[in-house]
Amino acid sequence: MNDKIRLVYLDEDEGWQSQAHSILKNDFQLHIPQYMPQNIEDIWREICEFDAQAVLIDYRLNNTGVVSYTGDDVIHVLHRHNKHLPMFIITSFESNALIECKEAQIIRGKELFTNANQYEKLKSIITANVNNYNSRKALAENIIKHLQDKVSKGENLTNEESVARFEAELYLSELDLDNSVHADLITSKSNETLEELLKVAQSEVDHFVPKKSLVNISPTEYSNLVYSCRSCNNSKRAKWPTGDENIHNDGKQGFIDPCDDAYAAQFERLADGSIHSITDLGDWMWSALNFGNPAHRVRWKLEEIKIMLKELDEVNIDSQEELRAKEKLNRLYHNLEEQLRGKPKFD
Repeated sequence: MNDKIRLVYLDEDEGWQSQAHSILKNDFQLHIPQYMPQNIEDIWREICEFDAQAVLIDYRLNNTGVVSYTGDDVIHVLHRHNKHLPMFIITSFESNALIECKEAQIIRGKELFTNANQYEKLKSIITANVNNYNSRKALAENIIKHLQDKVSKGENLTNEESVARFEAELYLSELDLDNSVHADLITSKSNETLEELLKVAQSEVDHFVPKKSLVNISPTEYSNLVYSCRSCNNSKRAKWPTGDENIHNDGKQGFIDPCDDAYAAQFERLADGSIHSITDLGDWMWSALNFGNPAHRVRWKLEEIKIMLKELDEVNIDSQEELRAKEKLNRLYHNLEEQLRGKPKFD
């Protein structure tokens, strides 16, 4: 298994690409796109495919006129997908960049490439930021797991614990902003609105064994294709810790085919819709698939509300019992609406 940090270096200049490769290749699992894409959003897709843990970006990407955007523009776009991914602008024009960039705190000079002592500093900066990113993610996941354990035992959370859980869930959701459920989708209490919300959780086709790990299995092999929600697909990406297409997991790390009955034995769904891992392998999958993202809980609630709405459509509201059912639905919907607007519910 390669334990080196997965680093993407973005630069339009072939000379700097070559120099960066010769310097960085021994210390990082490195990816340098040969050509910068015209569509700036394509950079995010490339970063996802590589499952990058950090990104180094040249400031003056538009210097040769090949593309119109700068490194600062790239940072802005990437932050719309992952607010906390470690990213750094590196430039020969540090003074200009400090004046012109919105992200001045992450600017570094390219002398870090040309001076041995400075390069050691660069390695330390990248490593420290990636370690901090991983530690904060692990801390948020541990807080959620710990409090889910309490809920699963029937214990009530204190206000302080509810706040801690909300903040942990918020942080995890900021690592996967593509799959956050947006409050502006709720404009009316109707089935049509719920359909719009559920589109956020639409299924995609995923390669269970990632394409880069395939040797004898064809990329179009039907048995290797599974339905996945967008959040899980983006989180899983090219992860395959065993490195062997025929070995899905080692009992503690790896994946179980979601069509396998053993998959369901790794998790339980709590009353509030949260996914709770109950095995060592389940713990690893919970983290790898970012099951702590509150979007999973919210989507589950949406499905429950949709079922209730369909049931109410078939009922004439002419009794106290039916009115109470309708009031229950309205309360559920109101609570969900508050969560979608980013307001924690402490009851």
